[in-house]
Amino acid sequence: MSVKIGTLLNNNMYRVTSLLGKGAMGNVYLVKKIESGDDLVVKELEFSPDSRINEDSAREIFFREAEFIAKFDHPGLPKTYGIFIQDGRYYITMEYIKGETLEEVLNKSDKPIPLDKAVKWVIELGEILDYLHNSFEAPIVYRDLKPANIIITPFNKPRLIDFGISRYYNPDKHTDTFRLGSPGYAAPEQYKGRGQSNPQTDVFALGVILFQMLTKYDPTLTPFKFPSIKSLNPSIPDKLESVINRAIQLDQTKRYISIMEFKKSIQKCTGIKSIATGPSYESPIKPQKHTPAVTPRQTPRQSSSIPPVPVSRPQKKSFTFIEFMIVMAIISIIAAGIMPSIIRKKPATVGKSCVRNIKNLATAMELYACDNKGKYPVKLSYLSKYGYISSLPSCPETGSLEYLYTVSSNYKNFTICCPGKGVHKDTSINYEGHYPQYSHSRGLVPSSWRNR
Repeated sequence: MSVKIGTLLNNNMYRVTSLLGKGAMGNVYLVKKIESGDDLVVKELEFSPDSRINEDSAREIFFREAEFIAKFDHPGLPKTYGIFIQDGRYYITMEYIKGETLEEVLNKSDKPIPLDKAVKWVIELGEILDYLHNSFEAPIVYRDLKPANIIITPFNKPRLIDFGISRYYNPDKHTDTFRLGSPGYAAPEQYKGRGQSNPQTDVFALGVILFQMLTKYDPTLTPFKFPSIKSLNPSIPDKLESVINRAIQLDQTKRYISIMEFKKSIQKCTGIKSIATGPSYESPIKPQKHTPAVTPRQTPRQSSSIPPVPVSRPQKKSFTFIEFMIVMAIISIIAAGIMPSIIRKKPATVGKSCVRNIKNLATAMELYACDNKGKYPVKLSYLSKYGYISSLPSCPETGSLEYLYTVSSNYKNFTICCPGKGVHKDTSINYEGHYPQYSHSRGLVPSSWRNR
């Protein structure tokens, strides 16, 4: 259930002015700080049973995001101002970044983004990612790079938001704990049994985004299958096409070894140089005057590009990083006891969960084919049996009906569709008697569902 507009939060410190977005783990609100009139963002933890993770994992992801943002000191990343609890719910308060998401920018026009602009944005995103990979005790792998998580500011600068599934790279681990990511942008290693996410995971996603900006091709329609760039946009230079193709290799050993190697290759073949950070990221909104949640102690590693940019801090009482982690542990213990009573199920957006399930199944199918000489499984259950997906989802709007699956006699093509005729309450989306469906040859159909 969403917090109502006008609700006062955190001891009457903030007033909710609008709902910015809804997610599987809660809502995001625009609030106004009553004392100063500043706009801020408040992110809420409200677990949904429709999400792909359990309650404990949702809670861990929520607090880990707060921990990461508290460490950041870079103009391309948001600032956080603390965590508070109200009516049994947990909230993170963070900087409001004015602008449009890259997804909104892409949807505004039928034409690709001009090469110079797309390349500059990717260079600047590369500098932000390099900061994450090289400025902490271990590389922070972002893992969820997609247009919806990139804000283009009024000064035409990209900034990253939403660090819910970011994680430290651990060279001693072979696989990820949580198999999370966005189909179309997530690299193969983000799925169970295919290795651990690492900085090259972000190289893949950044390459996909550059591909999409230059071609308008939607990678979520056919995960891990990319047509020739020049077939979609003949004006793209051959050398740049080769650079992008290397970045989006499914085999991570064939990709660029780092974000900076990828960035330098782009610069070399386009002649577009790095844009200075710092003042170029200044916001037209006046600086916020809040006490940071923490002043963390961190051991910087040598960065191959820009150093962290100093940010002035208000001279008020702040927690040390150790104190912050103690508080997080206490909150987590409290949450474990009270969370089941406060978590409630949110109504699903009509059809959205079904489309997401089908995209996830399609992604798992393509991974299966990669491991089995291009052939798809005899049964859909093979995906869960062999670890390509934790469990087979069902459409939440059909009363748990299983998805229908057919495979060609040579196992080179398949179709997955929802059997729930009539349940999505939108007669315009009926496709051959079922709602909706994905096939290897056609991608997601009908087209009216592709942006859901």
